[in-house]
Amino acid sequence: MLIQGTRSKWSHERTVDEFKIFYQPAAQQGADKYAGVAIIIHMSFLQGARINKIPMVEYRALGVRIKSEVVDITLIVGYALGDH
Repeated sequence: MLIQGTRSKWSHERTVDEFKIFYQPAAQQGADKYAGVAIIIHMSFLQGARINKIPMVEYRALGVRIKSEVVDITLIVGYALGDH
């Protein structure tokens, strides 16, 4: 699952139940305080895989690469601000 506009202050990854969550935080002030993105992945998809978190654009875009014997995929989420 890809989530945009989280306004999250978290910049790390964490595990909640059966899911791994990767965060790109929102800014503390300015237009980017409405940004922040997250990628939520079920743990079964990550078993035996190498995982690389790829910060792309500060506060606005994040990639996660998952590579194993069966899969090689990069998930990318981005957030473009509108009028607030």
